[in-house]
Order: sequence, then C-alpha cells, then structure tokens
Amino acid sequence: MPSLTSYADEPVHVRRQLRRNQRRDRVYDAAVRLFVRHGYDGATMDDIANEAGVARTSVFNYFSRKSAFLDDWAARRRDQGFSSIRDSDAPLRQQLDQFMIGIAAVSTSTRDETVAMFSPAVRELNLLDNSALAVELTELVDTSGATINAGDPRLLGSVLATGYFAVLHDWCAPGPPPFDLGARLHQLVQMAAEGFTR
Repeated sequence: MPSLTSYADEPVHVRRQLRRNQRRDRVYDAAVRLFVRHGYDGATMDDIANEAGVARTSVFNYFSRKSAFLDDWAARRRDQGFSSIRDSDAPLRQQLDQFMIGIAAVSTSTRDETVAMFSPAVRELNLLDNSALAVELTELVDTSGATINAGDPRLLGSVLATGYFAVLHDWCAPGPPPFDLGARLHQLVQMAAEGFTR
C-alpha cells in the first residue's frame, strides 16, 4: 500500500481505485471473520454489511452473491501458492513442490479460516468440474517444458488439483490437524511425478 504522501500524489483515478480496493478488502475481511465465527451458512449479506460498516448495496457492488467470497478466497490462496514458486525455469517437480508447500503454509497459518471456508467452497464452487486450480496447474505444466510421459497436461493438472482438494479435505477434519499438510502435499507431487514402478 502506498505511503500517505505517495497516495496523495497519485492521479485521481488511481486514488479512486485504491479506495475502492480498500473498501472491497474491508468487505471481504468482514465476511471471512463472520464465516469463521458463525459458519458460511450462518452469515447473511446483511450481517457482512454490518460487520464491514457499509451499506448492503455496497456489499453487492463488490460481491454479487455470497459464493463470490468463496471464489475470492480460493483465488487468493492460489495466488499465494503460485507466488511461492521462486524460479519459473526450475524443473516442474520443483515448481509444483514450491506451490504446494506455499499453499500449505497459508492453510496452516490460518487453519480456522481454512476449515470454515473449505467445505462451503467444495459445495458451492463445484471444485471437481474443471476448477480454476486445475486450469492454472495445467498452465504451469504446459509452460514448464516438462515432458508428460503418460498423457495430457490437462489430466495431470486435474489429478494434482483433485489430489490437493482430497488432502485438504482430510486435513480439515475436526480437532487438531491429523497430519503435516505440507509433507502430505509434497508426497502428492512425488506420486504424480514418479508414477508406478510396476
């Protein structure tokens, strides 16, 4: 975020967009707090408006439906995972490992939020039907230059995304985390990379 002096020096349209982004983030943060506190189904758009201190219409200006918060949440997680890839020229296995470890770190550091948001995301976003994660992982496979020995990059992207969702589902079980999420996702990448020996 720009400093106060640099913010004042920005053109009017840039300042407006920055304020709009800040208000949108405030509404998003309010929604996530409520979903953690009361569950996704236990919070209404009116509740979100009250929590954010904005009019109900403002909530709909930024998020046209309640499931749009889940879309945004999932997109932010993916962005954080992909930003963990330190070298886009590294071998595909290394890039996938860095992505999975990065996204695991986000989930682990915000476990209550992850548990509150993941089940509604599965239900509302139909994550098994060509999910955004599958598409983005396929793009990573395509641009990596790796040779996919047993099939098409889309299948690998879909397998990795579906495997990630399955692992995260198990990790979100009630109680303390049942296993180390980063280590399990690392195993997923190794299995996908190595396949079967016989």
